[in-house]
Parts: sequence; C-alpha cells; structure tokens
Amino acid sequence: MNRSMIRASACFALALTPASGAFAEDAPATCFPDWKGASEYVVPLDQSRDMQIATLCIPKGHTIKFAHDVKDVSWSVLRLRIEEDATIDLTAMQVKPSTAHGGAPPAGQASYCAQGAAGNPGGTGETGQQGIGLNIHDLEGIDNQGSLWIKTDGGPGGDGGAGGKGQQGGGARKNILNKQCGAADGGAGGTGGAAGAGGPASKVTFTLKGSTDGASLFPSGVAPTCGVSARPSGLSGRVGIIQAWGGNGCPGSQGAAGTRGGRG
Repeated sequence: MNRSMIRASACFALALTPASGAFAEDAPATCFPDWKGASEYVVPLDQSRDMQIATLCIPKGHTIKFAHDVKDVSWSVLRLRIEEDATIDLTAMQVKPSTAHGGAPPAGQASYCAQGAAGNPGGTGETGQQGIGLNIHDLEGIDNQGSLWIKTDGGPGGDGGAGGKGQQGGGARKNILNKQCGAADGGAGGTGGAAGAGGPASKVTFTLKGSTDGASLFPSGVAPTCGVSARPSGLSGRVGIIQAWGGNGCPGSQGAAGTRGGRG
C-alpha cells in the first residue's frame, strides 16, 4: 500500500498509520463522490455496480449512504482517502415487512355433538432485509488520515400472523332413534405465526489489487444486541482505524393466538 502502512490489527478493525499532509489540499480531481458541499451522498442504483473509481474520498464527518433499491455494491477502487469520523452506511431499511397472513377458520360447523376443529395457524413472519453488501476490490493504497466506520445493520423481521378462529362446535341432537347428545364446545383458536428473523448484518469485503484468495483485509464485527448500532467507541478522530460494525436486525413478534369457536 502506498503512503499508509498497517500498524496493528485490532478486533474487527484495520489500523493504519495516518498519512501526512492535508486532505483538502492534495485531494485529486478524480475523487468520488462529488459532495457538492453536502455532508451526505446517497449512491443511486446505477452507481452501485461496476464502478471504476480512481479515488474514493470521504472527508471529515461525511457519510456515504445508498438508495433504498440498492441491495449490494461492487466497486473497483484504486485508492481510498479517509478523514476523521468518516462513515459508509450500509444499513438496511429499518421498516418492518408486512405482517404475515392470518390463519383461516375451518369451514362450517362441526357435526352434531362433535367438538369444533382448531383454527389454522398464522403465517410465519418475513425475514428482515440484510444490510447492504459491499465489495471493494483492486485497492492499491489507503490514505487513512482519520477513522472510517462501515455501518452494517440489518433490518427488522416481520410479525407472525394471527391464528384462525376455531370452528363452532356441533349442536345438540335429541330423540333421534333414542341417540341423544348435547351441544359441543368450539374448537381451539389456531396458534400465532412465528416471528420473522431479523435481517443479518452486511457482508463487507475489501481486497487488494491482484488478490487471488478473496480474503478481506479485515473481518466484520457483529454487535451482541440486535437493532440499530452506535458508532463504536474509539472510532472517532485521527486514530487511523477502519472498522465494519453493526447489528443483526431484531426479530418480529409472534402472532396472536386465535379465539376459540363458539359452543354448538
């Protein structure tokens, strides 16, 4: 790598010696993206794949985000330039999928004197979206003059569907060939559908030019708790660390149990 050397390998991080010189003064005209004075840049779908980037530049306190229809990103990047508190935000949409379908009640009524059938179970909740994937390859150098957090949070899982209502119990039968029986109870309500799992954190890969084994320069860490993560402590200022870190999405809720059917 030119201008930067690996200093130490911390857990889930790549630590580099910050390069000398002022970022703003010697930033090349080939920098991507064009920030246009803003502190956030949202990458559209047509810039998420097959981009050949001479220098990916993230100034101090700036964040690269991605449009909602972007699911994975693959960029050929020759050089990465970072200032303090830079962020690449790969967070999946934090919106629950629609609740799963409810269980259907059994048709009609049970036969005379028979207990009603149980309601059908609710549907299983949908799995949340995985964090946006990021594959940066062909790297020749990293100018790390600060710190970069690659945020990898997955999306929340969907709720399970409600269980169906139980079937109405059969009615009483009297004085038919001396076979008599009373009205029967309704069927139990169906079980609620299982909660959908939270979406997994993003898969992040950084590889050097000419790499043949596909191994990333650093592993990605997953937070011990689900949901939206906070910037890791120690990943601010001029510390020379790149870290991919985020949480899996939280699971949805189990669906409610169905109600018991009426007595015949």
